[in-house]
Amino acid sequence: MLEKLINHYSTYSGILAIEFVTLIPIIIGVVYLKHLNASMKFLLIYYTTVFIRDFISNLSAIYKINNHFLYNIFGFVEIVTVGLIYYQAVQNLKIRKWIAILIAISAFLGTFLWSSTEFSSGILTIADLCSMGISILYFNTIISELKIINILKHPLFWVSSGLIIQAAGTFFIFLFAKVVLSENVEYSIFYFYWQVRQVMYILFCLFSTIGFWVTKYDKENYV
Repeated sequence: MLEKLINHYSTYSGILAIEFVTLIPIIIGVVYLKHLNASMKFLLIYYTTVFIRDFISNLSAIYKINNHFLYNIFGFVEIVTVGLIYYQAVQNLKIRKWIAILIAISAFLGTFLWSSTEFSSGILTIADLCSMGISILYFNTIISELKIINILKHPLFWVSSGLIIQAAGTFFIFLFAKVVLSENVEYSIFYFYWQVRQVMYILFCLFSTIGFWVTKYDKENYV
């Protein structure tokens, strides 16, 4: 198995690069673990599950097992973990209620759009919409409360910015996943859109890494 895995990574070096990119926020998060609040710990869990998903996905590819269902499952994981990140970040009960409602509605709708053999455009699009909606709601909350001294030293500013960029950048790709990410589409088309998705993910990783790094300033960054 190890030999097959090495051959797989050597053939598809881009896949290996993405897994290394995923490790960057994980490593920085672990380094600054003592500074992490509950929200950032959920983000660390999120990246750990991404790394596990990608590793299992590569193992499935080696043995020619359909791995699309992993990404569909992860759509639910993203909805829940992103929701928990921001639920823990706000104290306003009304905002928490809206976040909980968004999570519940998104997960509920996603169950009707499940697919185990192809990318579910419904689940992945809903996950993007949920991420954008909750991030924008959080931005609106911190702007209205005016409790943060320096927004650039606020971890969730960077995380939210990266999350919105990723979700907005992949929204139309996932919306038309049955066309551009289908097994029946030409490989060049699939590769192009998958690479765009990967670039959006890399940006999110970089923004999240900055978010983990500035956690050391977070406790003294409130009025």
